[in-house]
Amino acid sequence: MVNAAHTGQNGWTSRIRSELTRGFPGLVFGDSEIESRFRRDYFQAGVRYRILMLALGIVILVATVVPQTLLSVPPEVRDVSLPLQLFVILPALAISLVITAARGLQRYSGFAIFATGILIGLAVMRMRIVAHGADYDVPMEYIAVIVVSAGFLGRMRGRKLLVLALLLVLILVGGEVLYLPADLEDFYRVGANLTLIAMSCIGTYAYEHAMRLNWLNATLLEQLSTQDPLTGLPNRRALETALRQHLRHATRHQCVIGLAIVDLDYFKLYNDNYGHLAGDDCLRQVAEVLQKSARRPLDCCGRFGGEEFVVAWIGNDPAEMQSMAELLLDRVRALDIRHGITPAADSITASAGLFTIIPDKSTSLEYVMEMADRMLYAAKAAGRDRVVTE
Repeated sequence: MVNAAHTGQNGWTSRIRSELTRGFPGLVFGDSEIESRFRRDYFQAGVRYRILMLALGIVILVATVVPQTLLSVPPEVRDVSLPLQLFVILPALAISLVITAARGLQRYSGFAIFATGILIGLAVMRMRIVAHGADYDVPMEYIAVIVVSAGFLGRMRGRKLLVLALLLVLILVGGEVLYLPADLEDFYRVGANLTLIAMSCIGTYAYEHAMRLNWLNATLLEQLSTQDPLTGLPNRRALETALRQHLRHATRHQCVIGLAIVDLDYFKLYNDNYGHLAGDDCLRQVAEVLQKSARRPLDCCGRFGGEEFVVAWIGNDPAEMQSMAELLLDRVRALDIRHGITPAADSITASAGLFTIIPDKSTSLEYVMEMADRMLYAAKAAGRDRVVTE
């Protein structure tokens, strides 16, 4: 779960909605962080297809190389095609496969597949030119197959595929015009290849556009399912998930975790006297205070229910955590939200129960929450507007 205090769940949700409203006809999001996350997820979703594409390419290449020694391929053609296939195309496919399959190298996969596509296109054109002199045909259709494979199996993004397609078209048309004599049949074949390449680019564009739209909607839905709609903080379900992760981290690294349950004093009286709209506004202001108190990546805060919030810190010593909890309550007081009928003060205050522990494998979240709740009860019993810790 994304830490609300670190990224701002409300802000993230509004940024997603902004992209949905603005649209993305150029297949790129205006928000660089959203674009980066989409590219990461898009790549991960397509890794197995890229591996399949490259593995199929190697199998097909080997299946075409072996028969060349048995079939009536002109020697001058075989002398050029076999070295290109064995020492250019096959290594390029194998290297791209290794890069795509190795987690530490996957960020180079797109470039490797792009470069492999260009190498295969050049090799096919070279073989075609040599074969023509021997009155033998090497199919130009292989070049169109490169674009189709890169787009639909390789999951190459639309803008990059367009660049690859344009370069391959230049190789195809340039080779046919500059090195091969004009032939009506080849003219029609070139036209058919260009049509297939264009259709592949259009299809890839439509596919990626749909993927981007689905990704935005799924991300927004996930965000809303873990977000308290009033305050923008993580809701109870998301908060408990994050707290369990934090507890496991503290157990693994044997560091202190501090969990504070924060409850607004006499909030029901405030709600009854000033109305629910004022109560909602009060909760939103308090939520902003909590976010300021949990800014580090390992900090966590959320709304537990009603006027009750939870903040967790990792790595500080207990005395520092108590100071942070007291600072949080000071910031609530500093909001100066008038509360004329509270017995404790003239404005909204809060009480906090803080429990700190270096957990072991037997320490459960339920135990930590129970202890913090006991501290909160003690703070209420001692007169409210204070932090009580063990």
